[in-house]
Amino acid sequence: MPERTLNSVPAPLRQYDLPFCSEDESMRAEDRPVRESQQNSQQNKPQQNKHQSKNQQNQQQSNQQSNQKGIVSESILPLQERANSFWLKVRSAHGIVEGKLHLPDKVSTKLFVFQPGFPGRGAADFEALHLRRFLEEGHVVFTPRHNGSRLTGKFSDRYISCPERQELAKRDGQEAIGEDEISPLSIWLDEPLTNMEVLSPCFAETVFYGHSFGGLATMHSACKYFQNNAQGSIKRLVVMAGATGRIRSETDHIVKMWSEHLDTEYIRERVVIGDAANNLETLKAAYKAIHDSAANIPHSVDIIFLHPWGDTADSIDELIGVNEPLEMIMSLGRGTLIVDTTQKANAALEQLAHDMVDLSTEAMLKISNPSWQPPSQIMKLTAAGL
Repeated sequence: MPERTLNSVPAPLRQYDLPFCSEDESMRAEDRPVRESQQNSQQNKPQQNKHQSKNQQNQQQSNQQSNQKGIVSESILPLQERANSFWLKVRSAHGIVEGKLHLPDKVSTKLFVFQPGFPGRGAADFEALHLRRFLEEGHVVFTPRHNGSRLTGKFSDRYISCPERQELAKRDGQEAIGEDEISPLSIWLDEPLTNMEVLSPCFAETVFYGHSFGGLATMHSACKYFQNNAQGSIKRLVVMAGATGRIRSETDHIVKMWSEHLDTEYIRERVVIGDAANNLETLKAAYKAIHDSAANIPHSVDIIFLHPWGDTADSIDELIGVNEPLEMIMSLGRGTLIVDTTQKANAALEQLAHDMVDLSTEAMLKISNPSWQPPSQIMKLTAAGL
């Protein structure tokens, strides 16, 4: 890494063995194959060499992009909300992820990643409700925001919740997070994968939490990651109110639910994700993939499903049935289901039981601790705890 790149990294981040890269270097690596392609097209080479040249260019581009992974040094913004919190961009061959990295007072070997749902308010909710205690318990915490999240919209304060990043977007004329104007759900599905590849190897223990769509993305990324990688530091995956069911027909509840939610004014005001029909096909393929490839996840990685399903009408998940985590458990042949009876819908606050904002921090911390092993495969979380 160039010295100028290292020097631009704040001292608290340099205490960790994190990979850093330069935005300029990444762009040069991405542009170089294009320039070579243009040069090759201008040369009068025999026809039989064209396919070989194209294959070489594709391989070179893949190799260069894979070498340009890390935290982009130019993206790092120290945050005034608390010391040792930073907005930053993580880059891998799969794309970029932006969000907040929060460091505890003492250097830690534990990483906690919270992957929000759709359209993504959960990251800011986690920071407001749980972050302080997680830092006190010595976790490094990464709370990503989705690609396509609007940076300068009327709901950006609630979803992005980062004045420094929002002000930068206004200055640069950037409407939404991402490298393109539109960030379809195919990009969202790879966000945890980028964090698995770039951040998790830097720690001795990593736990991924995925809420709702974030649960689907976490499982989808894990199936892809473990196809080519050993367990490494990833100890546990926790899926909260996760979208992990099976789609059995075009009239399935899952298809109907997404068809109704993908292209509404509510969604368009918050994220830029493009064509609803294409996104629906992406989702259907992702649901299928997590069941078909479940065996890729090593048995040494704990998988816990936490689902709101209480005893009253206002305490059960309004969007995702408890059958969905059960179906994922059947495909895995293992896993724990914790039925959460503590959630309540609150219409006045526009909160659903599905949002799981009443989940206690102490319960989250316990479930996040790989040293804690569930005593049974099906458990109940009540106001008294686990």
